[in-house]
Amino acid sequence: MTQHELEAKLYAILDDMQRDAAHRHRLQPEYHAILKQMAAEGVPVPPRLQDLDMRLIDEAVEAQFDNMPI
Repeated sequence: MTQHELEAKLYAILDDMQRDAAHRHRLQPEYHAILKQMAAEGVPVPPRLQDLDMRLIDEAVEAQFDNMPI
């Protein structure tokens, strides 16, 4: 996949995250896969995108505990 195609997929996911900010963590697996593919193909992945990936993982973990009965 070309760098342009990867960036297009990345921006599409970021747009989806903006539209549904409360549930953006659900897109983390797809987001992570794109970052991983970018790195594998030698496309530089900015630290801010890697940081977002870590924040999404944290949000996903938190979301799991939001539904636990007390």
